[in-house]
Amino acid sequence: MINLFYQLDKPSLEIYRSLKNVGIESKTVVIEDSGFLPSDITSPYQFFAKYHATKQDRPKFFNEIKIPKHWEIHGSNQFANVFNLGEIKANIKYHSHPQPRSVHRVEWLDKNQKVRFVDVYNQYGYRFMQEVRNADSQIVFKSYFNQQNEEIIYENIVTNQLILRWNGKEYIFDSKTKFVQFYLRESGLDTNVLNINSLGVPFFVSLGLDNGHTNIIWQEQIKEQIPGNMQHALTKTLNRSYKVLVPDQMEYNHVKVMSEQNENVIPFGYHYQFKRQNQGSRDVLIATNSDDLLHFEQIVKDCPEYTFHVAAMTEMSNTLIQYDRFENVILYPIASKYTFNKLFETCDYYLDINSGNELHGAVRRAFDMNMLILSFKGRAHNKTLTLPELTKDDASIEDFIKTLNQHLDQSVLNRSLALQIKHANHISKEAFIQALQ
Repeated sequence: MINLFYQLDKPSLEIYRSLKNVGIESKTVVIEDSGFLPSDITSPYQFFAKYHATKQDRPKFFNEIKIPKHWEIHGSNQFANVFNLGEIKANIKYHSHPQPRSVHRVEWLDKNQKVRFVDVYNQYGYRFMQEVRNADSQIVFKSYFNQQNEEIIYENIVTNQLILRWNGKEYIFDSKTKFVQFYLRESGLDTNVLNINSLGVPFFVSLGLDNGHTNIIWQEQIKEQIPGNMQHALTKTLNRSYKVLVPDQMEYNHVKVMSEQNENVIPFGYHYQFKRQNQGSRDVLIATNSDDLLHFEQIVKDCPEYTFHVAAMTEMSNTLIQYDRFENVILYPIASKYTFNKLFETCDYYLDINSGNELHGAVRRAFDMNMLILSFKGRAHNKTLTLPELTKDDASIEDFIKTLNQHLDQSVLNRSLALQIKHANHISKEAFIQALQ
């Protein structure tokens, strides 16, 4: 069984984690390698690059980027820039890796401050890909490099052509679909059962495979009519059999009606493994590397029965430090891994109210710990796991505070926790396995 994802986004991660949770042996392949894939996930790039990481490899730190003499790098916890005589020459974007300030992308600018080149680094500190852009900052082509900094894959975004240099030969493909099909043949992976969640490249790849079965896991929303590719899979006689698995119950009902009750449209979901039970404590966790916590001071003042634990992996600014004056606020600057683990084990609420990036999948981790998650619409980092009724409008601070205080009642807390799990489309191990067969 292969899981073929175009990219490893949050929906794809839910499928990947559920498969691991139920114990199904499968190989996960991601077409667009971000450079920070989990160690048990592979990609065509990794296969053709013959990539071998060592235990000493780590992400590149922001001030390790090579720059011309006399140029400077200035960075914060959120981003960094390359300067020459006060002019910004490049933007450095971080990845949400446990190592703070881990470089992911370096965007080099022209004299008009337009992005013209982007160097993309992986979790081992190597530049593995470069994007070249036109004067309007649109991507024209991509080059992928091995550990010896040799170009092994050239992708022309305009013509869709790819050139692969591998084992002393050059291969030319007129589409990404044919490139991925070639990869699957050469890698020897078993394609008898294929799980995909895109009607784009992964679907077209499946059409060119030998006899077998493909599960289309539909994590999007149909609008006025069923997409043509889905209709094709459900109604045409193909060399492979197809099923459409729909995790969201409302979307399943919609697809079922739109497909005229097609028997190959199946209800689906995700199987979560919760680490513990919610203990009903009044300890609230906020994990952040930003000092912008929406309405935090008013929340602290108007929810005195809660204790708020604010943890960051880096130094805290004066904006955060000043919250230390409140008796029901505890700050954890430069929090260790042990401290974070302890806080997730002991706190029973999570407030997703920080600006900027989510800190290392904190919302998902809170969900796995059976913590109740509350947020604002403009700050919510994972709406799939956050109840809509606990995700308030940014200006509705009074409603937010009222809702949080209502959950001091254990029965209200228990009800919301049950709804949170249902909202996330949790199903049993048996139902998950049966749907994939």
